[in-house]
Amino acid sequence: MPRFTVIAPNSTSKWPVGTTQQIVWNCSSANEPLVNITYYIGSTEYVIAPAGQIDNDFPAGELRSINFDVPDNITADFRVKVRSSNINREDISHETGSAKIVGYFNISTPNGGGTQNFTVGGTVPITWERQGTVPYVHLYLLRYDLTNTSNYTSTAIALDLAQNLSLSYNTFNWTVNDTITPDFSCKILVSDRSSPFTTGGYDLSDDYFKIKGAFSVLTPAEGSRLNTGQPYNITFNTTGNITKVRIIAYSTDTNDSRRFNSTFNYTLDKPYNVTNSPPYNNTTGNGLSNYTWGVPDNATTFGMLRVMDWYDQDTTYAESGNFSIVGTFDITQPDGNESWIVGTNHSITWNKTGSSIAEQRLHSRPLTALTAHGSPLRKAGIIPMTA
Repeated sequence: MPRFTVIAPNSTSKWPVGTTQQIVWNCSSANEPLVNITYYIGSTEYVIAPAGQIDNDFPAGELRSINFDVPDNITADFRVKVRSSNINREDISHETGSAKIVGYFNISTPNGGGTQNFTVGGTVPITWERQGTVPYVHLYLLRYDLTNTSNYTSTAIALDLAQNLSLSYNTFNWTVNDTITPDFSCKILVSDRSSPFTTGGYDLSDDYFKIKGAFSVLTPAEGSRLNTGQPYNITFNTTGNITKVRIIAYSTDTNDSRRFNSTFNYTLDKPYNVTNSPPYNNTTGNGLSNYTWGVPDNATTFGMLRVMDWYDQDTTYAESGNFSIVGTFDITQPDGNESWIVGTNHSITWNKTGSSIAEQRLHSRPLTALTAHGSPLRKAGIIPMTA
């Protein structure tokens, strides 16, 4: 007498609606050429055609299979029975334990991979394909511990979200959570509301993406002049809860040898560190921040600043406008309170800041050169003058 054993589905199986799965069984006899296969949704039995004509003509013990198109009957009580087609031996059969038929989901975007990243507060469409009568879904953001990907934290994006059952694709416009991840460790989850995603129908992004903050540098703006040796207030706005930053300065002119200024020969690879390690910790997340910079004695007309997230310096940053660092003068005589008589001699004195100042010119107002033809003075600080 033949004996049947159903291999698939089994009690751990979850077959999504609309997919093609294989019913697999074996038989202890090579003399049972045809079988009947039926399946149950709860107590309701359905016959898989052609009734009594499914091929079982294989050597004893060899696995047999047929393709099965999973119907739209979502259930936790799905069973398959294989039995003899011989009318005299119909009671020789085997039935599986309860498997599941679940809704089918397939996330299209965001699907991770590469360098995919999204900025806090931005709008990202989450799109997914659905098959099966699933009227409501949950959407979650999952953030994984990459040292042990079985560990993750979940944040609800949308709960009890109604689906348009007349469409196979659904979309939800996601305002990106303020969950900054310096590494690529996030995925989107869509799941049937009616059961936890570990037991019901669901899908995850295929690969990881990251969530990053953003900056906008307000000062220095394009064309700003920063005075050597004086404090300068760098201001920037932060999007996202970024509380530690690094600020660097570099020359935008390092590739043009005709204009390159050796007093500020910093590059992106070897920048001037405006903030040294440890990072600047007083940044206001999602707000306006400032940092007071003691401007160095490095004159340039091609300076630029970059503000970076301390933990994500390669992708989360913003740059200032092009600025200049210049020396300064302070005229100490005359200082505006003198009354000088025509024809008398007086000394003009001044102080300068900035080692890059090698030449100076003196003019009066209205502009009159006080040195011959406005020629430069190479020795700074004092010059006699006839009023």
